[in-house]
Amino acid sequence: MAVGTLSAMKARIASELARADLSSQIDNAIADAIAIYQKERFRFNETIPGAEPTFNAITGQTIYTAADNPAIASIYMIDYLNVLIGRTWQQMSRTTPENIRLLLQQGTQSGQPVDWAYEGNSLIFYPTPAGTYSILMGGHLLYPAPVDDTPGNKWMTDGERLIRSRAKYE
Repeated sequence: MAVGTLSAMKARIASELARADLSSQIDNAIADAIAIYQKERFRFNETIPGAEPTFNAITGQTIYTAADNPAIASIYMIDYLNVLIGRTWQQMSRTTPENIRLLLQQGTQSGQPVDWAYEGNSLIFYPTPAGTYSILMGGHLLYPAPVDDTPGNKWMTDGERLIRSRAKYE
């Protein structure tokens, strides 16, 4: 049993509680602990400089969802969006969805995206991209709970003590 895996955490919790008969309860408590802390920001669930999620904005498309790129669903809270112009990243400005809708009703403005908003699990850009633009996202990432013993899940490594303690509390 490898350290930093789901089975290692389950075994340790059972040992610390001196209860071998709580297998399903421990499973539920670990899942609950991760769900409780998912919305909290820790150093391990922020974007890593140089490895931020990226995706492409494409010609004529204003709204982007997880169906367009899974990275949009893997970010819990967006701190910034940058657009690649030539070889330079430029910061986009966050605005409200209402502002973008008002701007877009004026007609068919297109060009380099400069503004963005988030609504209904979707990113909305203004103006509508007039080409393909790389978009870089920074913020608080959503890391799913482990479903098996695959090593490397951040909740089982970096957040191990936090999750183990909360699971025992639960």
